[in-house]
Amino acid sequence: MKKLLFGNKSIFLGWWVVFGSFLSNAMYSVTGLVAIGLFIEPMSSSLGWSVASISLGIALRQIAGTIIGPIIGPRVDKTEPRNLFFLSTIITGFSTIVLGFITNVWIFYMLYGVIGAIAITGISNLVTGTVISKWFVKSRGRALGFSDLGSSVGVIILIPVINIIITSHSWEMAWGFLGVLHLIIMTPVSFLMKRQPEDYGLLPDNEANVENGLNNSDINSNKEVWTAKEAIKTYQFWIIILAFGLSNISVMAILSHQINHIVHKGFSSTQAALIISLWAIFAGFARVLFGFILEKISVRYLSFIVMIGSALGTYFLLIGNSLELLYCFAIIYGIFRGAIVLMSIIIWADYYGRTHLGAIRGLTTPFNIISLSTGPVLAGYFYDELGSYDMIFSVFIMLYIISGILILFTNAPKKK
Repeated sequence: MKKLLFGNKSIFLGWWVVFGSFLSNAMYSVTGLVAIGLFIEPMSSSLGWSVASISLGIALRQIAGTIIGPIIGPRVDKTEPRNLFFLSTIITGFSTIVLGFITNVWIFYMLYGVIGAIAITGISNLVTGTVISKWFVKSRGRALGFSDLGSSVGVIILIPVINIIITSHSWEMAWGFLGVLHLIIMTPVSFLMKRQPEDYGLLPDNEANVENGLNNSDINSNKEVWTAKEAIKTYQFWIIILAFGLSNISVMAILSHQINHIVHKGFSSTQAALIISLWAIFAGFARVLFGFILEKISVRYLSFIVMIGSALGTYFLLIGNSLELLYCFAIIYGIFRGAIVLMSIIIWADYYGRTHLGAIRGLTTPFNIISLSTGPVLAGYFYDELGSYDMIFSVFIMLYIISGILILFTNAPKKK
């Protein structure tokens, strides 16, 4: 019998993968998503760029993932992810540092919108979510929940720190800090990432050790196994893409512009950062809670609930003219929006199995990127044209509701 690295009493290797993914999600959520909201106003004022032009850089960051996502997905199924993690870490770290030295918007587009985007995809949930889904089946919900908790912890800790650096020193120094921190944390994390339990003579969930290892096809956990070619022929594949695509338009726009929206309402950037940290706290709690619930209740029912809850949270952000209303936004949006990423990862594994999960999720990346890139540009455009986000945020509320309804009526596919 093969053993784990440190004998029979050691921690299951899958939980080390979860820990590595936790740290990865912490850095990805800040470096790749939320932090840019703190830089919009100071970079716009300092460099004379419009909000829309910075938003275009955010959109390009999402679009660039279209190039690499379908390539990375199948590789996660076939090769160890640690090399991908390491390369991604080095490029992302140094490109982030250089952002503190730029003065030309086209260089911003290249560094943040293209190079940084392609690199950071290597540590995104396309990789971590796929890898964890291979290591866990029965405990998949809680494993992904604990992993995704890192997204909240990263925001809770780092967003206030970055805001202090920007307000006390400069936005240039803040980019440098973020890049160096990314290198320090993510370099050792690279070595924690392992492809699948069978490579180490183990079964998912540490059910048992296996002589000489097994292929993914040997274990399907009583679920049908779908190839990528088979998956795209099912209508459920396209409905899921559409539903989460519509919600992604709202998700990325609000992530990118929520701080600017709150500041526009008359609050300070420090108050805005604290509001975001508050919703991140509730999001972290929700990710773990929903992770356990997902092991008992169908993902489509929970997806409907979190979409409707996200719509309600966005409504409070829309009308948030007082701290009390913004606290309501932080709590409600944090709880429900915090679980959306978890749902989008688990639904693919639950509906199509884990064997070809990387390839299947890789095929969805171009569609996800289109939706993720659309939101920030729309929000930036309407803000520049109308002087507020009120109209476009109202549209985002409707998109969440439509997404929830679509998922609710989409059952898992069955082979004929």
